[in-house]
Amino acid sequence: MAKDTLTFELGGRVEIATFADAISAFRRLVTALTPKSAGVTWVVEDLQPGSAVVTLRGEALDPGAVERIVDDYEKIGAALESHEDLPLTNSRVLSAVGAVQSLTAIADYVRFQTPDIDHTVYRNGHPGNRVPPTVSVGRITGRIQTLSNRTGLRFNLYDMLHDKAVACYLTAGQEELMREGRGRRAMVTGQISRDSRSGRPVAVRQIVRLDILDDAEPASYLNARGAVQWELGSRLPEDIIRELRDA
Repeated sequence: MAKDTLTFELGGRVEIATFADAISAFRRLVTALTPKSAGVTWVVEDLQPGSAVVTLRGEALDPGAVERIVDDYEKIGAALESHEDLPLTNSRVLSAVGAVQSLTAIADYVRFQTPDIDHTVYRNGHPGNRVPPTVSVGRITGRIQTLSNRTGLRFNLYDMLHDKAVACYLTAGQEELMREGRGRRAMVTGQISRDSRSGRPVAVRQIVRLDILDDAEPASYLNARGAVQWELGSRLPEDIIRELRDA
């Protein structure tokens, strides 16, 4: 898997002024981490309209230069998440990190994501961010939206439960899985990282299976009518649904 993307997410109800500040802080951090001699250009790979999420892809003649920057970005995310000292001492980097960290005073969380990891820093250093994201093998269902195959394969799946973008990372040789996948419903099986507080899926890596699903016919849910036999004295469906909703 090409290690050449940086994803930055701002959580919660994000107003335009806050989003502008977040993009500015993210840009400062990426600029500070990128040596002028590295010859790396960062281009916008993905910008989610329904979430405050932006992904940059690094382009350079030396892929190793991009990977080193991604490694440093991961280290910063890990240090902020665990309340440890930053591993870098460059004053420009420290200043940029401070700008990013200040966003947690006005947002629910700031998330650092790369093809390998996710690190989340919660509002005002909330102790909940000491809990690492849960990682398990499973599957999620959603609709494939953004797809990129310039130097790797990363796509966004809008999951059916939360209606939020989940970053999915394919490995080299899995291009065939994505044939005619754009805009289609799909079930993705792999290693799922979930937010430790909400349980919402954040990313899927080490994908082992991707199944393209047919869209349901309009009003097809009516076919389920009569699937459960009702008898006098049975609980009402609305009461069962209410219990499931409030559980």
